[in-house]
Amino acid sequence: MTRAAAAERVGHSYEWWKSIESGRLLMPRLPMLMRMADVLGVDSLADLTGDDRVTASAYSNASHPSLSRVKDSLTTYSFRSSGAEPHGEEALLARVRQAWLLWHGIGDHRTHTADVLPTLLLDLQHAARA
Repeated sequence: MTRAAAAERVGHSYEWWKSIESGRLLMPRLPMLMRMADVLGVDSLADLTGDDRVTASAYSNASHPSLSRVKDSLTTYSFRSSGAEPHGEEALLARVRQAWLLWHGIGDHRTHTADVLPTLLLDLQHAARA
C-alpha cells in the first residue's frame, strides 16, 4: 500500500504520513496508531512504533458472545402466524422497560439484555404488523 493510500484511509495527507515515518512529527496518540495498524493490517503496534510493550489486539474491542444473536434479531423480520394475537401495548412496554433496566443495570448487562432482546423484537414486529 502506498503512503498516500494509507494516509487517506486514516484521514490525513501523504505529507503527514511521511512526516510521522521520518520523525519530523511526534508519534500519534493511541487511537490514531490503532487506525494506522488497522489500515496496514498489523497486530502489533511495535511494527509501527518500535516499542513491543503494547499490541493492537490488547486495545481492540472483542465482540460479546451474544452479539450474533442480537444482530440476527435486528436484521431479521419474521412474521408470526396470522392467527396469533399480538401482545398488548402495556405488556410490550413493560418488557421494553425491563430490557432498558437490564442494559443499564450492573453485572453482565450485555448477556442479560441479549437473553430478552430477540424475543422482544419479534413480538414488537408482530404487534406493529398487526
